[in-house]
Amino acid sequence: WRDEHIACRENVVLFDMSFMSKFLVTGEDAGRFLNYLSTANVDNECGKITYTQWLNDRGFLEADLTVTKLDETNFLVVATDTMHN
Repeated sequence: WRDEHIACRENVVLFDMSFMSKFLVTGEDAGRFLNYLSTANVDNECGKITYTQWLNDRGFLEADLTVTKLDETNFLVVATDTMHN
């Protein structure tokens, strides 16, 4: 794993993310809605990818994901394959 980690940090790598769930969240309140769901502020500058989690009412992890702000009203949510069930 060490060699792969160093290669990823110091070179260019390609990851197959086809197994991951992808959702487009759109609308004037999309950023506010995603911030409500997320443990991190995801309504940042356009083009920024934010790693975050979604928790349930008891504070337990429901989703481990990234949110990309594409523009002011469009966000791409990418979640691990185990979270979309």
